[in-house]
Amino acid sequence: MKKILIFAAAIAIMAACAKTQVVNEDSGEIGVSPVSYMSTKVGAVIGTAYPNTESFNVFACHTSGENGESFKTGDGTLTADADALYLDDYKFVNDGTGTWHGNPAAYWPKTGSLYFAGYSPADITKASATYDFNRIAPKLTITDFEQGGYNNGKSSMHDLMWFDVTSTSANTGTPDVVFKHALSYITFSLSCDESVKGIYTVKNVTLKDIYGIGTFDSGTAPYWTFPGTTTKKSDLELYNDETGQAISDTPYILDNILIIPQQAASVSVTYLQKASASEGAGVIEITETFKLTGGDGESQNQENWLMGKHYTYTLNFTMDPSEEIKLTPSVNENWTDVTGSDIEVPGNKVPGN
Repeated sequence: MKKILIFAAAIAIMAACAKTQVVNEDSGEIGVSPVSYMSTKVGAVIGTAYPNTESFNVFACHTSGENGESFKTGDGTLTADADALYLDDYKFVNDGTGTWHGNPAAYWPKTGSLYFAGYSPADITKASATYDFNRIAPKLTITDFEQGGYNNGKSSMHDLMWFDVTSTSANTGTPDVVFKHALSYITFSLSCDESVKGIYTVKNVTLKDIYGIGTFDSGTAPYWTFPGTTTKKSDLELYNDETGQAISDTPYILDNILIIPQQAASVSVTYLQKASASEGAGVIEITETFKLTGGDGESQNQENWLMGKHYTYTLNFTMDPSEEIKLTPSVNENWTDVTGSDIEVPGNKVPGN
């Protein structure tokens, strides 16, 4: 019989982080220069070069301590209550020279130094962000983050990332900060064996019952929650086309699917199957649903999609040669002889008489 084989691989490449540098320019303006990050405007951030078209938001807490004070053990007075953050969810944009500046420009304080935290991208949909510069348990909270959509291989999803408070304060120099991925990254690869090329056409691929809105908390053990009635699960349609996508031995890829970490869902696949690749062969439509696995790539926590993991699912359409349609013909019974009536044909009849 026909089979769809699903192979899953959990790859931790998203754990590769982004480093930025905070620099004190001669003008006194605070500038941030990402030196290790790469991506497109939307979709998963791959590699280690920050996209020139992207922007991010920054929180900065002032301390009376001087440059290089330790956040955990420093004795400088923190100015970090809700009304007194030095930078509070402040947008930084590329100025065209490879340095990101405040928009509008922000300047270093004349005394003391700053601790930084932040997230990317700056323009996250319908979400609000706060940072708690608590020396014991600092954390970023992003409330009601709503992921973008996906349509036939075209992603409008954002790769949400963050960096927690810098370990030491700065008022000059280039201290590093490190972005981390807050989401799970999913790729589907659809293909078939060469022997059945031309038989299968996929019409729909849908992730079933997933959360598209959630609240993120960073800190020692970052986690997501799904509070309230606005976070009901819904289906995420990845591909839908009545004409469909012909499946061949060259994979058709659905990529840049960015999901809030949660229990691994199921994928529903609707496809057409022809009796053969020949013209005139009949076609039927089939829908099947497959439970996906997640995990850390080491066979742990396979029920869940985890932060910073890239899961690649290969849907391979195959056909067991032993299940080819074959018929064994036979005849129900032998002919039965039946004697018909005799017909006399007179040979002496004169024509016309």
